[in-house]
Amino acid sequence: MARDPKDHWTDLETAIADIQLLGSAAQVKQSEEVARALAGHGVASTDDLLRLHRDDLRLELDLDPIAHKPVFLRFAPGNDVHRAPAQPEIAAATV
Repeated sequence: MARDPKDHWTDLETAIADIQLLGSAAQVKQSEEVARALAGHGVASTDDLLRLHRDDLRLELDLDPIAHKPVFLRFAPGNDVHRAPAQPEIAAATV
């Protein structure tokens, strides 16, 4: 059974607030764009925001930068874990 997206609204509100309080200028700007898109259209891509966090974190940890777009692994909803394994999907970010 799919979970209701409303179950995560408080987590998302908290994450956006934390980014606006503690994030870099670019992260704050991107979090505002995400918030406006969600408020206006009900959907938003967080790909750019994730990329900004990844880049800043890697810089702070003195790791090599990664230039390519993130790739996300998503398991198809509705698969029964007691039957055949779920078929994962790879989705390249549209950053």
